[in-house]
Amino acid sequence: MVSYNAFKRHTLKWWKKSFFYMFMLAVLNSFILYKSTAAKKMSHFIFRKELSNQLMQKVPIPLIPAAKLPDVGESVLFCLTARHFPKAIKPKTTSKRPNSQQDCAVCSEPGKRKHTRNECPCCNVGLHIETCFEIFHNRKDYKRSLKRQLPQE
Repeated sequence: MVSYNAFKRHTLKWWKKSFFYMFMLAVLNSFILYKSTAAKKMSHFIFRKELSNQLMQKVPIPLIPAAKLPDVGESVLFCLTARHFPKAIKPKTTSKRPNSQQDCAVCSEPGKRKHTRNECPCCNVGLHIETCFEIFHNRKDYKRSLKRQLPQE
């Protein structure tokens, strides 16, 4: 019964698999305790449905505000108008690595980090010189511009 496949996902995160396994084990243990004490017969599937309904009744549904478009701030205008020159990132004195790296502000995505050894010292962001530096300093919506320029994978 614990091998119920609803929560088994092929994820890279080991702790998610472990969490859902423990959660399903706790549900199974509670079902076994329920069966030993209750007079009313209930299948494991119906027990899980009832349990989820009872858990959802206790939690109020939060109101999510509508997403607002970010205002074009002074920092974006400064990046688009001022003169910027790429510079290699200096290694930190406390770092054991000889080469310091930052995440690229343009091509890094949540969960997929792209490191670079170059930065724009005025904007204080890491950028790849070949592709991302020009896009970051010439476009307001540089993330969307990069997706249009690069071939689809």
